[in-house]
Amino acid sequence: EEALSIYTRLNDRWGIAYSHLTIAEALSDAAMWGAPRDEYQEARRLFLACGDQHYILVSTRLLAWMYFELGEVAQARATHEENLERARQQLRSAEQADEKKDAETARRMAVQAGLDAELASAKTRQGKAEQAAQESATGTETLRQEAECNTDRQEEELTRPQ
Repeated sequence: EEALSIYTRLNDRWGIAYSHLTIAEALSDAAMWGAPRDEYQEARRLFLACGDQHYILVSTRLLAWMYFELGEVAQARATHEENLERARQQLRSAEQADEKKDAETARRMAVQAGLDAELASAKTRQGKAEQAAQESATGTETLRQEAECNTDRQEEELTRPQ
């Protein structure tokens, strides 16, 4: 929070964004899920304003994770999918730089975009699997409750005088 205060006084937008990101990480370490979500959202918004593509991906990935921790699985998956598309766009930008013979920029962008795309893709797959698991667990619980009700009814019928 001290860094946030300093960066705010200096009007350093990137520093402010990074401070929000580190505050969110500290809060999430303490499993205080609502507060870090707000901090990740603010960090992402500020990194978008700064145009820092790498930290946009990082903060978006962490925001998606936070949605998952809060039980907002559909929002987590949508955020991971958005992040995957952003990483793919970075890769396309690297390819365009390569076509323009800007080799160093293309190499740097391709490496970063490739890593970010792999991570985003993995997180998207993980989100889909976790949602399916959650839906399966809910269905299993419903079936268990129905079975208990049926068992209770059968016991009542057997013990009822005729």
